[in-house]
Amino acid sequence: MRNMIKQLLVVFFVSLILSCHKTVPSSNSNPTPTTPPPAPPIMLSHPTPLDTLYDWVRIGRVAEYVEDIWFTADKVGFITDNSNLYSSTDNGNTWTIINNTNYPNIFNIQFIDNQNGFVQGSNELGITSDGGKTWLFKQLPSNAALYFQFVNTTTGFYLDPQSGLRKTSDAGNNWTTLLIQNQPYQQNFPFYFLDSAMGFSMNAGNFNKLTDGGATSTNLASGVTTYGQGYYKMQFVDSLTGFSASPRGLIKTTDGGKTWINSLSSTTTFMVPYFLDSNNGYCIDSNIIYKTVDGGLDWTISCKLTGDSFSGIHFLDMNTGWASTFGGFVLRLK
Repeated sequence: MRNMIKQLLVVFFVSLILSCHKTVPSSNSNPTPTTPPPAPPIMLSHPTPLDTLYDWVRIGRVAEYVEDIWFTADKVGFITDNSNLYSSTDNGNTWTIINNTNYPNIFNIQFIDNQNGFVQGSNELGITSDGGKTWLFKQLPSNAALYFQFVNTTTGFYLDPQSGLRKTSDAGNNWTTLLIQNQPYQQNFPFYFLDSAMGFSMNAGNFNKLTDGGATSTNLASGVTTYGQGYYKMQFVDSLTGFSASPRGLIKTTDGGKTWINSLSSTTTFMVPYFLDSNNGYCIDSNIIYKTVDGGLDWTISCKLTGDSFSGIHFLDMNTGWASTFGGFVLRLK
């Protein structure tokens, strides 16, 4: 009996590790669609002794794990647990599965405005134009899409670490390849587009400016950082000021990518910057959310978990935000 219990525990923890889909997906994976019922909310009004929540409050557990979160208004939000999309109309206190959204491997969410939004997985793109009430799903020409960005309702991009950066100009009906993967197998490079014409990428540790809708790539800086497997995102707040996550931490440029400085040191493989302007922003660093009000010169811990890790954050302003965790919880900035 004791050996059987040990075997069951091993199976449980292996399954939990494999559920973290915001690492580079395996090209040999063939997930089976599942539709688990949402777990009843666990209302916690105080931090646990293991966590340091500061001004955050844990609302409750929504599912076995949550991949991403996005709020279009103060009370209206969306999450995905990799198998379903959920919506909330009460500031995240309760969540309901959206009908006909049980597609596997959906792990990124983005809304252009309060009506038009997208979700992305390893081989699926979901689109809504009615505020998330209904979704149309389209197949991506990929089995390993890692993350994506839409700049308007029709023009979007996604990265496949196994093949490169791709673009659509017709809301996902057709895709063209902008940059071909030239790194070792399953190495990703962050990218970010300011609009449909101009963007940036960090390919093989070299920084490139993309113009002509991404068709032209110009190298601006070489050997900026190391590159490796993980989930590292980039964000530019204007044509000069940008932040890029990397295996050595968050780096910053103020001259359009010609030179870079260290902003936040880290060695984790999951890092996501979220800036509201050139000075004010947050950054996920695995189990920590950092905050800065001076453009990344100084950082303070906004929230820290001990037995869980963050999977997504979204803010309406510096004092109104939400976070999701791979352990299935949703937190709100008080």
